[in-house]
Amino acid sequence: MTKVTTGATMSLDGYIADASHGGFEYLFQWYENGDVETPTADPELTFRTSATSARHLRALTERTGALVVGRRLFDITSGWGGRHPLDVPVVVVTHSVPEGWAAENDSFVFVSDGIESAVARAKAIAGDKEVGVNGGTYRVRRAS
Repeated sequence: MTKVTTGATMSLDGYIADASHGGFEYLFQWYENGDVETPTADPELTFRTSATSARHLRALTERTGALVVGRRLFDITSGWGGRHPLDVPVVVVTHSVPEGWAAENDSFVFVSDGIESAVARAKAIAGDKEVGVNGGTYRVRRAS
């Protein structure tokens, strides 16, 4: 059975920063804090981490067969230039296929009928490997 996983980078004291509150730039400094190189599918993006972090990144890459992301992340990253740095297919949950993109290709599948359908599609793509799900935007609901 295909596992569906998620994860987040956070500080040791349990905070996840965002662009509106500052500090976001510090959360991913671990990608550049060491001398062990871990290349990605993007020739311009190579992580330089500690040996322990490099082992973690390599294991994550080896066990991941597909990703599920939201349209906002896809847009923010400009579709990662056409291929995700993990070099796996990405299923994008969206209301519509972005202009200039095919509904499905080797890199991206755009699903407009909900998260359940997107996860099912990603599982089919991943086979025996894991499906990674990137979190969406966190919104606080206030009582009225």
